[in-house]
Amino acid sequence: ASSLSGVRIGVADFFFVDVDSEVQRVVDAALDRLRDAGATIIRADVSDEVKSALPVALTINGAEVRSSISAFLADEGTGVSFEQLLAQAGPAIREGLESEPPSQEDYDKMLAQRAKITDGIRGYFAEQRIAALAFPPTLIAAQPIGDDGSVTRRGETLPNTTTMGRNVALSSCASLASLVLPAGLTSAGLPVG
Repeated sequence: ASSLSGVRIGVADFFFVDVDSEVQRVVDAALDRLRDAGATIIRADVSDEVKSALPVALTINGAEVRSSISAFLADEGTGVSFEQLLAQAGPAIREGLESEPPSQEDYDKMLAQRAKITDGIRGYFAEQRIAALAFPPTLIAAQPIGDDGSVTRRGETLPNTTTMGRNVALSSCASLASLVLPAGLTSAGLPVG
């Protein structure tokens, strides 16, 4: 195995809040393997700007999804319109794509916030002198087909947009290169990245 001596990897508490205990166990073991390979794990939380990535991503995606997909279908010469594609989608996908886009004012606010997120994560990498930021991509392990991915933590229901999207939203908001690596399996045999 290659040595990771001198490689600094950031771990921010924010990405572990409300993580399923099985996901936590698998990710902790993966971090131990990185440490054993010589990496230095740097524990420092991210700024509030960085923590705001999920609502920013959802708003921007909601504003851009129809025009982006339509342009892609046309540019690729598929002969399929957005409406035709939507008619073939499952109910959950269709519901998300048919929802009303945000107002221009909300969209503009989120674009400004995205710039703050980008600056915040760049500052985090520089301040902590890290080469990578490690965290579980989702808060829960894989769910059975048909399960919406919502979970209850401390009496509060976390919707699937949170359990499946909160941690990965940062990448699209901050133009952050991302790679999900297999970290291990839960005791039920489900994969964790």
